[in-house]
Amino acid sequence: LSQNIHDSNGPVDCVTSSQEIIALLDYEAKRKGIELLLKSSGKKVCILGNDSDFKMLILNLLQNAIKATGSEGKIEVSLRTAADITTIKVKDTGRGISAKNLPHIFEPFYSEGQKGSQRGTGLGLAIVKSIVEKFSGNISVQSKEGKGTTFTIEFPQYAESRTPKHKKNE
Repeated sequence: LSQNIHDSNGPVDCVTSSQEIIALLDYEAKRKGIELLLKSSGKKVCILGNDSDFKMLILNLLQNAIKATGSEGKIEVSLRTAADITTIKVKDTGRGISAKNLPHIFEPFYSEGQKGSQRGTGLGLAIVKSIVEKFSGNISVQSKEGKGTTFTIEFPQYAESRTPKHKKNE
């Protein structure tokens, strides 16, 4: 099978990609009375990876946050680059995750979501974790029941200088 052109690794503009996913989910969030915010330390925050995987990561984290956050809630995506590390945080004011369930949230098919039609497949966070690892990153989570959850992802910062400025004639 030929590799999909979108699967090749290169610089991912985390700001633009996050804005696109937030725009996609904004209607659903507003309908629930949830405010979706994006904060960034600069116009460009880049990681080495591929755009479709990065968008899948942000989409899964935001969909989970929307499910967990009641009306009048707030979800904030923050992007920051410092000391060769790009940090992405997705913070919600949702119901939080219990201490007993926290160790299991990245396991495939584990779901703490609501029962019935709102119940998820339990694959979202397993997918997120595999994407983070694929891009040589780390993910951690902090949560307090009734107060909300924050996912923190750290990636090696993408250095523009590592890419060749011009290709030699072949």
